[in-house]
Amino acid sequence: MWVESGSVVVQGVLFVLLVVGVWGLTTVEVVRPAVVAVVRVLGGAVVVAMVVGVGVVVAQGRGAWVVGVVVLLGPSVVFAVVTRGMGVGWEVRVDDAVKGVLERVGGGGMVELGVLDVPVWPMSVVSVLLLLGCGLLTGWWTGGDGAVERVARSAAGLGVVGGVVSVVMVVVASVRAHVAVSVRGLVFLDGSAGVVGVWWEAALVGTVAGAVAGALGAVVFVVGGRVGGRAGNGVVVGGRG
Repeated sequence: MWVESGSVVVQGVLFVLLVVGVWGLTTVEVVRPAVVAVVRVLGGAVVVAMVVGVGVVVAQGRGAWVVGVVVLLGPSVVFAVVTRGMGVGWEVRVDDAVKGVLERVGGGGMVELGVLDVPVWPMSVVSVLLLLGCGLLTGWWTGGDGAVERVARSAAGLGVVGGVVSVVMVVVASVRAHVAVSVRGLVFLDGSAGVVGVWWEAALVGTVAGAVAGALGAVVFVVGGRVGGRAGNGVVVGGRG
């Protein structure tokens, strides 16, 4: 899935539909705890990243416009880091016109583009911590008549939400810009370039990772309740205890 440069309306509509889809999941009882958990954990991560980013910019005496850029790009950066840390592929895509210019600037050598190659382990650490947080909250809030049902409901809920939210993050964080250079009507460059995440990988990885985290989160409270000599009673967000 790829939204072409300049099609801001299409990308905006797509994002709104995805957000509405996530909101719609809150009406399904089995996934409601997972939705609330993901919103709180991921939302908290975005807020922390933005506060830290703004603090660094202000400490360096940068202008207000830089602060604005940090605020606007903060969520996208967090989404890209989380999905890349989960194993979702990100690719650099450019038109032939832009690639030709890059090759000429580079002295005629071939420009290697494709999978974005950056250190992954720091991102993986962040992703694992956030997934564990989502899993623990989901496991705590998910109810069930028994241990097996509680674990299954927690895994299913966070699996579904994880897959949907991962696609949303990839769509929001993917960027493509139109590049054009012209002088007195003469066009020297007209193309586009950008960085985009692989949405189907996000759906697959997000579903699997969410299911595993949800199951582990429920197991923690089930085992903890038994060890403590008391059953772990699930509390479903929305009023049912």
